[in-house]
Order: sequence, then structure tokens, then C-alpha cells
Amino acid sequence: MKTIITIITIMLLFLSNDKVQAQDLTDTKSLLKSKTWVMNEALKITMRVTDTEMIYYAEDEFLGSEKYHLSDKNCIDASYDPAKVGLVSAGNYIFDEKGGCSYIKFANPSEFKMGSSTPENTGTVWITVFAKP
Repeated sequence: MKTIITIITIMLLFLSNDKVQAQDLTDTKSLLKSKTWVMNEALKITMRVTDTEMIYYAEDEFLGSEKYHLSDKNCIDASYDPAKVGLVSAGNYIFDEKGGCSYIKFANPSEFKMGSSTPENTGTVWITVFAKP
């Protein structure tokens, strides 16, 4: 009987750990804020994310920043809303103040794919973004 209880306890620990890791991937803002992200390795372009801004660097030199908000609504059904900046912590879409919309999908806590478009761009450009080591 004690062996069965031990096995069940171990299984519950593994299941709860998997659930916590899955939940971590849904808190998009925390994941984005937790690392410096490499957008283009060859050009050494990185991004840092705060509650309200995405800040871009090239070779550690400031390139610029833009306010953003997250959303579950896609790029067709929604757009940038300054009233939502800093308020939403989950969502697969990032809307920025310059009219851009990006879809992001985390592969793991240190890597995601990003599909971006702007009002001037008729297609979507996909990149793989990874955490800076």
C-alpha cells in the first residue's frame, strides 16, 4: 500500500510540474520580459521587453523603442489600442504603436517564432527568436 501511495505521489508531482511549465508558456509578457531576445544574430539585433515597451539594440547600441500590448485577437480583428498598453499579460498577438502586428508562438521558454506584418506589407515575414545566452 505504501508503494502505491509513493507511486501516485510521484506521478502527481510530475503532472503538476508539467502543468506549471505549460502555464508558464501562456504568460507571454513574463516570458518576454525575462530575457534579452536575439532577433537577428548576424546583425546582433536584440530586443528587451518591459511592461509597456519593446526596446531594440544593434550591437548593444540603442536603436529605438515602441509601446505595445498583447492580445488574443488576430491582426484582422484588432489593432493597437493605447489604452491596453501594459494591461494584458497573455496573448499570441503583439500590437505596436507604429501599426505593426506580430503573431508569436513559443516553442519553449527560450525560443519563439514571430510572424510580423505592417500596414504597408502585404505578406508575413517569419523569424525564429531565441534568448541571448
